[in-house]
Amino acid sequence: MEEHTEVLKLECRGEVRLVEMEVTMEKIQAKFFELFGTEVALKFTMDGDDDEIAIKTDEELKLAQRFGGKPLKIVGKPECAGDVFRWASKSLANHSVEATPKDIAKLMDVLKLKQRRLVKFGLAPRQALKNYEDYDLADDDRDDDD
Repeated sequence: MEEHTEVLKLECRGEVRLVEMEVTMEKIQAKFFELFGTEVALKFTMDGDDDEIAIKTDEELKLAQRFGGKPLKIVGKPECAGDVFRWASKSLANHSVEATPKDIAKLMDVLKLKQRRLVKFGLAPRQALKNYEDYDLADDDRDDDD
C-alpha cells in the first residue's frame, strides 16, 4: 500500500516548520512532540476566518484539510499540565528507551528521587509538576540529594 503524504505548516510557540508527512492525528501529534518537545492541542483556521478550530479526531482533520488552505497550517497549543511520569515515558521513547509511566514512578520511588528531577534532566516540562501536592517552586533548584 502506497503512503499518501502532504505538506503541512506546523506552528508551536511562534516557531513554524514545514513538513511533508502522512496526515493522521497520531502522526501529527508525534511530529509535534518530535519537533517541539511537547504534547499539543491541535487547532487550525479556515481561510478568511480568525476563529481557531480544534482538531481532535481524524474526521475533523479531514475537514481541516478540505477547508484550511494549502498547505494546511496546524497550530499546536502546548498542553503542559499532565502526568510528569507520562511525559518522561514519551521523552525516553524518543531515545529508544521503553519505560512505562508506572515503571518510572517505581524507579523514582526506589531511588528516593522527587518528580522535579525528571524536569531537571529535560524529560518533562516544569508545568507538569503542578499536579503534585509536594511541588514547591522554591525547591526547584535544590537537588534531591542535598
